[in-house]
Amino acid sequence: MNRFKRNGGATPVPIYGYIKPEGAKHYSEWRKDGTVTTHLEAGLRILDVKHNWTAVAEYFNGHSVPTGPYCRDDQWNGAMVKRLYHNPILKGMPQRGARHSVKLNKSGQRVSEVNPNGPTYRNEPHLAHFEGDAAIRLDDILKEVDDQNKKLGRGRSESSERNIGNGKRSRFPGRCAVCWYCGHKMVWGGNGITGNLMCNGARNYRCWNAIGFSGALAAEKITAFIKNELEGLDGAFEQFAELVEEAVSDKSQNQGERQSLEADERKLQTEQENVLQAICQSGPHPLLNQKLAELDERKVVLERRRREFDRQISRQTQAPLSAEELREEFTKATQDLANNSYEFADIMLSMVTDFKVYLVRIIDGGSIVPRAKVTLCLGGFIRNTNQTPEIQEFLTRELTIDLYEEPMHVKIREQAIEKSAEKIKQRDIAAEFDTHQVTVQRAIKLDKLMRQRGLTSPYELVTEPPTEDENRKMKRHRNPRYHYEPVEGYIPSTI
Repeated sequence: MNRFKRNGGATPVPIYGYIKPEGAKHYSEWRKDGTVTTHLEAGLRILDVKHNWTAVAEYFNGHSVPTGPYCRDDQWNGAMVKRLYHNPILKGMPQRGARHSVKLNKSGQRVSEVNPNGPTYRNEPHLAHFEGDAAIRLDDILKEVDDQNKKLGRGRSESSERNIGNGKRSRFPGRCAVCWYCGHKMVWGGNGITGNLMCNGARNYRCWNAIGFSGALAAEKITAFIKNELEGLDGAFEQFAELVEEAVSDKSQNQGERQSLEADERKLQTEQENVLQAICQSGPHPLLNQKLAELDERKVVLERRRREFDRQISRQTQAPLSAEELREEFTKATQDLANNSYEFADIMLSMVTDFKVYLVRIIDGGSIVPRAKVTLCLGGFIRNTNQTPEIQEFLTRELTIDLYEEPMHVKIREQAIEKSAEKIKQRDIAAEFDTHQVTVQRAIKLDKLMRQRGLTSPYELVTEPPTEDENRKMKRHRNPRYHYEPVEGYIPSTI
């Protein structure tokens, strides 16, 4: 440590972006690789938008960015990218002493622990890839991402399923679909079928909803709905344009935050002046020095709030001024993207705000099948659109989609009733729909049952586990390991 403090000695092996000449013993002899800065800045922009380390890793891998001269892996991953951007050497501030060893007197061994006094830094500006405002922006983005992800870490004693989908990217609707009964995530690989999703609670015998559904079918239906709704915005063009123009020009929406921030800054300044005046009158005192240190910490927090507020103000709402432009932006964003790609999932996750999967059953005793209630914002894929409540409300839609192929007798029910009323024979109706006469009979019987019960839909909501007579395939809730355990604090919403 003394060599590090005195002249920057005791240097480690270099990481990506730095060159350590042969025989170099001090940081002053190191050089930064100027060609690396462009990739680091591009990765930081991706992190600012997506808040996902793996997305930055995929950018590095896609642009053949090397992992470093002493790295055993030749491909980046999220953990490696996180370590890279948290290394203060990127700001020209190499460090030592983030951890120190502590002796255990009972065993005589030493263990490594986090240094409570924090690391020691050296100022080596020639090594900085991020300088001035860029370094401040780096700190702000890292804090923003860390604050968002601090509750997503997996503790040693915690179940891994609790954090499913939080630490890595997934295809849509992974990380998005949720079981309506227990609140657990729907995960890929439902019942051994790689293209299906199922409740992760049911996988661990904590929920009885063991029915899987096709992820590709869900993505296809939601995408078709979005395109259809974007086409329908033409009729509301004037209202949409007015909302966008008002959101872009109106500065008063941040007035409350501005006033609160300015009030805190004035209060801090007053308290600092009072403490300094007290020190001038009575001289230094441990309590006054402690109070001054606390005020300095508050000043750092307020400065960060100010920078974040200024960044939000500078990010003008970028929503298109017409429905046609909104459709073009969506087409451009999803162009050449497969529904099972990570990039498509990023776009859909920015649009879908709620995705609850539940079960229904045909009232004539048919199979139990999955259905989903989805809430989405049509402009969510455009940055900052969701920060404007008026535009978000205008573009929010709710839809119910069937995550299964509808049985033929349900599909032709309305047409079969109409043709039967016209005195057309059942065998002729069946021939027209390329099905069997028995199917037509079932459709007519189903419609009669609906009228008797006063229903408008042939489906009924399943709210409890089925008995063995109702469904012999759903047996997970009859297993000795089963115990219903929803997500803590979860309350099912109204369907």
